[in-house]
Amino acid sequence: MLSKRLFICFLPINMYITYILVTLILYIFGPWNYANDKQISVISFIIVYLFVMYLSFYIGIKSNYLRKVKTSSDSEIDKRIIQIIFLGLLSISLVLAVSIIEKGFNINDNNIFSTMAIAYTNKEYSNSFNLSAWIYNYTYFFIMSSICIGMFFIRKLKKIYKIYLTLTILMYFIYNFIYIGNQKAIGDFFIYLLSIVLIKIVKTKTKRQFISYLISILTLAISSLYIFPTILISRMKYWGVYYSSVGGSAFLDINNYMLNAFSNYETKIGIGTFIFYLSSGYYGLGLSLNLPFKWSFGYGNSFEIKSIMNRIFPMDDTIIGSYPVRMQNYYGWDAYANWHTIFPWLASDFTFFGSVLILAIVMYLYSIAWINILKNKHWINILFFTHLNVMWIYTIANNQILLTRYSLIYSIIILVIWLKKRNWQGDELCSESTST
Repeated sequence: MLSKRLFICFLPINMYITYILVTLILYIFGPWNYANDKQISVISFIIVYLFVMYLSFYIGIKSNYLRKVKTSSDSEIDKRIIQIIFLGLLSISLVLAVSIIEKGFNINDNNIFSTMAIAYTNKEYSNSFNLSAWIYNYTYFFIMSSICIGMFFIRKLKKIYKIYLTLTILMYFIYNFIYIGNQKAIGDFFIYLLSIVLIKIVKTKTKRQFISYLISILTLAISSLYIFPTILISRMKYWGVYYSSVGGSAFLDINNYMLNAFSNYETKIGIGTFIFYLSSGYYGLGLSLNLPFKWSFGYGNSFEIKSIMNRIFPMDDTIIGSYPVRMQNYYGWDAYANWHTIFPWLASDFTFFGSVLILAIVMYLYSIAWINILKNKHWINILFFTHLNVMWIYTIANNQILLTRYSLIYSIIILVIWLKKRNWQGDELCSESTST
């Protein structure tokens, strides 16, 4: 029987494998039916992938728990945390101020969800330069770092810095609800927050703290099940459409047993669309696995990297020939509007075997960050761990942490700092794994 120490050591990988299997089940048995479905190929690939991920995490735990630590003094860490929180507040304040100057401040019909739908639509169909979005892209590191670090050390912060943190989170939501309208930012926040709560749970020393953190996780999970379908329903209402089919390839069975608990048609469509978000990427993966490899010249693994490289050396999608683009040409499944999991994006430049290898290396680094968190609470390990959780959650969708400008910049900064400040000593919590 596994001890509590081993359970904690392997908790992140076990949670990730459970998550992937649940979404895979939604794909296989859920309310969506797909044309030319390649389920056998998908299931086989995912099983191999999960085995490699577990092995990589296991090797990381086994091989790094005895390494030594490069520590900073408490005063130095505290000073950096305070600086980050202040810069986060300053950055989001500037972003919000510019947004108000550019667009004013208005909540449509006093309904925040319909306001999000309008903001999202306006953003998608606007080609004009957006100064507030530009500032947001290049200050996102300070904004999200301050939120993550602040939430983790909130009990140790002075009252003034707790106020700074609260204002930063409030303005983050105002900006993303009213001016961006994209549920991705809300989803990212939930992932970061859940990651922080997970760390708190494994470090809790009292039953009371454990129960409070557990209630927090359940509250966040239930809230997400309400918020995200509501956002999708509001967006469809604004557009005047309800999706029961997508691109002539995916079809929603409104009478599926997973939707029978809901009597309202709009609710069924909203929940069905939410399930589509969680599972449809596997369909795109199956179609991509059926295509031969064609190198995409380094342009195909990330939408944002392609956008940057096209400014230097412009290249058409037909020449790049990434897996998603070729899949759209062969099967009609949209390369950019629909999801295909992370694998076809990485495979466009590194093959499917290479995509698994790259993610195995990332998982190895992820395990090291987890060990360091269990021992040190070093802030860069917290940021590295929580940010990679965004990538793991969006594995079923796309190459999320390299998809947008702000996420790409954040990923690069976090990686560079982590490689410089990484902690190589493991935790006593993991030492039992050597004798079990």
